[in-house]
Amino acid sequence: MPKINKTKKNNLIRLVEYSFIFIILFLTAINLNVSSKEEKVLGAKIEDINLTEEKISYLENVINENPAYFNGYLELITLNIQKEDSNKALKYFNFAKSINPNSQIIKSFGKTLNIK
Repeated sequence: MPKINKTKKNNLIRLVEYSFIFIILFLTAINLNVSSKEEKVLGAKIEDINLTEEKISYLENVINENPAYFNGYLELITLNIQKEDSNKALKYFNFAKSINPNSQIIKSFGKTLNIK
């Protein structure tokens, strides 16, 4: 009789183990399915244009409060280049260059904007 109880106990343990493995695999499959439904273009997520406008507006307010904020100008240059607004990018480039004319980043942006 003791052998039967031991066998039943082992079978119950296996059942619990297999159930646990099944639940983990099921949750993993659901997670993979949900994460694969995100919109991507060439491996990058699509960014909302309005979000870019909000970033630009926010940074312009920051720059108005602190005109010497060099990194803010750099971010504004980047956002306006992405937006293909070269006039604003050039405007912020000139402000940033007046703050730190020897910056390698400024020189790089100068090449991007075709400024010698």
